[in-house]
Amino acid sequence: MGLRFWIGSLLMVWGMGCSRGPGVALPHPALQAMEPFPDEGTALSRCERWYGVSLQGVPAGFVHLRTSLHPTRVGPRRLTVRTEEVGFRRGEKQVRIQVEDRVLASVEGGLLRISHRERQFPGEERRLEAGRTGADLVTVQGDEVRRQPFESTALGPFGVDGHWLGGQTPVPGVPRFWRAYSVQAGGYARQRIEYRVLGGEPGGFWETVHTDESQPGLWSLQVLDEQGLAVESLSVMGFLRVRLERIGRPAAGADGAWDGPDLTPYLSVATHRPDLDRGRLERVRIRLEGWPEGVLAARLAGPGQEVVFGGAPGQVLLDVRREGEAVGRVPFPPGPVPAELSIYLEPTQLAPAGDPAILAKARDLTRGAGDAGEACRRLRRWVSEEIASSLGLAMASATQTLARREGDCSEMAILLATLSRAVGIPARCVFGLVFDRGEFQRHMWTEVWLDRWRALDPAMRTDGLTAGWVRFGEIPLGLKERERAGSPVDEILTAPLRAIVEEAEMR
Repeated sequence: MGLRFWIGSLLMVWGMGCSRGPGVALPHPALQAMEPFPDEGTALSRCERWYGVSLQGVPAGFVHLRTSLHPTRVGPRRLTVRTEEVGFRRGEKQVRIQVEDRVLASVEGGLLRISHRERQFPGEERRLEAGRTGADLVTVQGDEVRRQPFESTALGPFGVDGHWLGGQTPVPGVPRFWRAYSVQAGGYARQRIEYRVLGGEPGGFWETVHTDESQPGLWSLQVLDEQGLAVESLSVMGFLRVRLERIGRPAAGADGAWDGPDLTPYLSVATHRPDLDRGRLERVRIRLEGWPEGVLAARLAGPGQEVVFGGAPGQVLLDVRREGEAVGRVPFPPGPVPAELSIYLEPTQLAPAGDPAILAKARDLTRGAGDAGEACRRLRRWVSEEIASSLGLAMASATQTLARREGDCSEMAILLATLSRAVGIPARCVFGLVFDRGEFQRHMWTEVWLDRWRALDPAMRTDGLTAGWVRFGEIPLGLKERERAGSPVDEILTAPLRAIVEEAEMR
């Protein structure tokens, strides 16, 4: 699954959200109503800072912040441009993440516009824009639009000059709360910050502890100088540790000279049962250790999966049984779906079901299918056979995966869900664990609605699941799905879990 997502989350909390660079416009009319970013050549003043990034204690990249003040026809504006590059490895594969940020604010700190562009090399890119249009804050992601009442105090503090929360003097030990725009949530989220005086002398260096409700389980510790600017930062989410430390201007060609750590070990959940065969597993009882505090274990109950209560704190006992193939007797093409399922037919940036290439491929593959179950099995087999397995760490859109013909489990799952939506079959992506070569691996697969939710796994080449899959929850593919799901995806996926197989039955 996409480790980039959590690495980006850690870096964005310390910074100010992510954006894309100048001169690249998303093709949506809502952008025309947003206040434009000023030309950087009009700056009255400018401040630049550089930070070295360490991931899991290994040098992994840099962050460059550039803040400038601009006169505009509607008043002075502060523009923060943030560039981030982080590198790491997954086995022999070198991965590089690049993020470009542009944040436009009033001099009082009120958010006016955010742009977001993040790219994984090689080949994957995601964009998001948000800005004030009248009384609304509008978020645009691909063709998806979300509108909310605009909140003027919506600019987070970090990476921006003079960040005293609207001019208020911080009080040591007294938590402050405010609402800030979250790129991950695609909307506003509550922030909490607590100040501490370092060395006991007010007016000098400060230390802050910062949390964000849109990213459960994430916390960040900063040291600030007398101007309120970060000197260093440590952000933690589950097993990931990202440290930033202020440095001087890097020497020419110094950036990019790092490989970063190998994150492969963090994708496995230790089990040590090489005697088990995933394909023959009929039933297993699993004890999960390290389950995140505050996430209800009861949410794990579902088809083929039962929660056995009575475990110690931080533990969850699960009984998992084989689930049959995704058959069902739903006609094809399917008729109208229940209103609550319509969200799983809508196109999103990751799952653009209306894209001409997606539509053409889905219709061609399902032509003449006897029922919706057969149509889904055809789509699954095509994705399994035609999409080459890769070890990418980001979630590319379905159109990118279709064009490149390669992807990891997350990209295959998204492509299958998108093809299914294109022919009128509600589909979603879910995450959890799959037993593979003696260990449980973090994994993602697809569910389609065929009289009930039924699983298909293109990466594992199966139309039905044995007891070797443990389902944790849904991965939202768009803004509306994220708002509706309310699932603590980040907290579960980054938890330092350990799985112990207590009982197992095989065919």
